[in-house]
Amino acid sequence: MKPRATKLLAAAAAVGLVATMSSVVGGQAAGAAPSSVPADTVLIATGTVTTADKHTWALEVIGSTGFVLVGIERTISTADTGYEAHSWQIPSKRSDFTFSTSSRKATLNLGTGGGSLATVDLAFAGKAPVKSTCSTGTDTTYPGTLTGKLILKTGLKNGGTIGSSSIKFKTANVISATGCDPGEPANTCVESVDFDAFPNSGTVDLFGETNPDNKSATISVSREVGLSSPKGASRSDEGGLMKGALPVFNATAKTLTVKTESSGALTGSAVLTGKKVGAETSSCKVGSKKYALTDTSYEGALTSPKAAPLTAHTTLTHHRDARGDEERRVRHHHSQVAA
Repeated sequence: MKPRATKLLAAAAAVGLVATMSSVVGGQAAGAAPSSVPADTVLIATGTVTTADKHTWALEVIGSTGFVLVGIERTISTADTGYEAHSWQIPSKRSDFTFSTSSRKATLNLGTGGGSLATVDLAFAGKAPVKSTCSTGTDTTYPGTLTGKLILKTGLKNGGTIGSSSIKFKTANVISATGCDPGEPANTCVESVDFDAFPNSGTVDLFGETNPDNKSATISVSREVGLSSPKGASRSDEGGLMKGALPVFNATAKTLTVKTESSGALTGSAVLTGKKVGAETSSCKVGSKKYALTDTSYEGALTSPKAAPLTAHTTLTHHRDARGDEERRVRHHHSQVAA
């Protein structure tokens, strides 16, 4: 079992998330009659914005029938690709997002549903669709252009207000998927380690996983904060490394040691301890040769030294400490390949 995607924007972009969101608040799209949006359809657009501290950020906007997400992300350091990401998720009504497959046009308008947090009023004009290969189901992408108003008050001193009344996007796509299964990847024989730690009560989470090259790891510390307006809105803050040191597993002691950097986006270290709670073995192939792939799971606790706790350093929200205690649930998983 894998933990959630480490980077917030990538996690939110998963089309399957749309179906899990409930429609709560929002307003009717201005100038557009309600339309039936195909199941699991999202609008995803990218661009850039500048915060009050004059930093430039990559922007991603995701709209659906259940929520609107505005996310920003930037690289903090280049050596280990340290990054910082923040996203604001706003509940919406089904009528806030409209899309027609025949006209290839879409609208995303929160009306008063954005409260004091955000004004979103966007129009999408699509081009010829591009279909992905699915063994079952469908997955169709409509590339196009997105124009209109997007203004968001970050609520953070160094963030200020981002966006504009005539914002420009670099890319814009409407993706409509219905149970698309791309089939098995060509090579599923990959050894990996992933881990997560989150408290039963509290807000700060730790996530990590080895990268496909198995020479580095993605490690992040994040938190989620509830917002007062609009009702049901929240903000996520995250700092991490895209090319951090590999975690070290001690099979005898059943510990996983995570080390980061002495300075930068993520500092400090932690040790995850736990007992084995399960193992699953499946077969995989490299070319014509078969191998056994064993996925072993451990659950336990996290400790981090008081002098150097595992901490994310972000420009907008400053330090977030991921040090754990007895209430923190910790999991780590190890996938090993054997002939």
